Parts: sequence; C-alpha cells; structure tokens
Amino acid sequence: MPQLVTQIVLVDQDYGLAYGENKVQAVVEYVNGLMQRYFYLDELPPNAVRSYYADIYVSEVLNGDIDQFVHNSRWDPVIVENVSAALDIFGLTHQASLFSEVRDFIEHDRPRLDAYLAGEYASPATRSYMYDLGKIGGGGDFFERFIAHPDGRDAGARQIAVANAAWISSWPDARWVSAAAFEQELDKLATGIPDLLTRKQMREKKLSWQYKRVDELMITAGQKLKRVGDFRRGVLHLTTDRGHHRVIFVDQEAILLLGDRDEILARVPAPEAA
Repeated sequence: MPQLVTQIVLVDQDYGLAYGENKVQAVVEYVNGLMQRYFYLDELPPNAVRSYYADIYVSEVLNGDIDQFVHNSRWDPVIVENVSAALDIFGLTHQASLFSEVRDFIEHDRPRLDAYLAGEYASPATRSYMYDLGKIGGGGDFFERFIAHPDGRDAGARQIAVANAAWISSWPDARWVSAAAFEQELDKLATGIPDLLTRKQMREKKLSWQYKRVDELMITAGQKLKRVGDFRRGVLHLTTDRGHHRVIFVDQEAILLLGDRDEILARVPAPEAA
C-alpha cells in the first residue's frame, strides 16, 4: 500500500522512563494512535515502524525471553524485517548478529516453528522448542548474550532502548508537540484515509468479543490501552498508561486486574464468558 503519512508527530511529555526511553514511548504513542485511527502499518513512516517494533522486541525479551517474542509476534515477516533493520540502523553489531542467529535457527526448520505457534505457550508440547530458542548460539544462553554489556547487565538490558532514543533524536522530520495538541494532530492525519468508513466496518467485523470488552474496561477504569500482550489460559496481558495489567473472562464478566495482583480495577458484563 502507498505511504499515506509522511509527518512524524511526537508528544513531548515525561513518561517517567529513564535512559531516553521517553522518546521511544513517544513513537509507540504515535504508531498506536495512528493504528487506532485505522491506518495500516505500511502506510506510516518506515522509521517510526522500525523504532516501534524494536521497542516491542526489547519489551518481549526482557519480559519473557526470546521464546515469548517469537510466540507473541507469530514470527510475522513484517515484524522480523523491521526489528532486523532497526538493529542494523542502531549500529548494534552484537545485537544484530544475535537476532540473525535467531532467524537462521527458525528458518532452518519452519515446520517446528509452525508446531510451536500452533501449540499452547509453555505447555509440555512447546517447552522443547522454547528451550532450544533460549540456547541459540553454539550452546550459549540467548538472554545472557542479549543483556551482555561492558558496563553490566542493567546497561545491557537498556542498550537497544538507548540506541533507539538516540536515533529518534536524529530524525530531522520529527515534530514535537504538547500532549494537548497531539490527539488533534493525529486526527488531522486520519482525514487523509480515503476509505475510512470501510475500514471501520471491517475492523468491527474482525474484532473479537474479548477485545470489545477490553475497550469497555478501559473506559470504565479511565485508562488508555497502550499494547496488547499474550493471551493464554484465559488471561489477557496488556499495558495501559498506568502499567501492566491482566484481564480475565469469567462468570459472564470481563475483569481488569492490577498487574500480577488480584486487585480489581474494573469489571464489565461479558455474557460471552459463560
């Protein structure tokens, strides 16, 4: 599809993140905001998409290792290519090489990947593949290699985010606006979608009832959805503007829980969850 958006508009605000990650989060807000307005990813500026997927890669690996990224990304070629391109652009030779090893391992045996993606995450049937993913690279440990850095593990865990932020700072076409103006700027960009009504109708048809209930939970809780994570064993993990939460569907209700705790933040009727 043709690129419909050329303007990169980023909200200039403090997200309470360190190591320059405020800039990365601003790109995440921009991409998510446009997708919520019915844009497709290939219609957005390529650099913003690369930065966006590099952040998803880091978040998934730090949260659950490389096997979680592979499972949750479904090893989508668009995601894989954007992560690979971003790591090359960042000049992180070690990280780019490590990700290349992951690609080589997976592409060498696609039937095994397909079986992993078709299975339940972390089930007895998928654990062998997860183990092998974690040992990619001559019997080494992927995660230890991922966070390796001369200045220690903390620096290693943040190295991609730091490089991502530095790259964003170099974008000559990025325009930083206030939080108050940001939503209006994205609304203006959305007026350029030629088939907006059709896209709205198509998304409504595709949207599962679980995600419709999530939208209702966000309204009830007064929170803003940032990212949807994995959905397994009846629990949907997601990130809002107030951090990580879980949603469970039980007894004809959808219930929003705080982080990994059982504190209920919001609940809405979900007759589908019998």
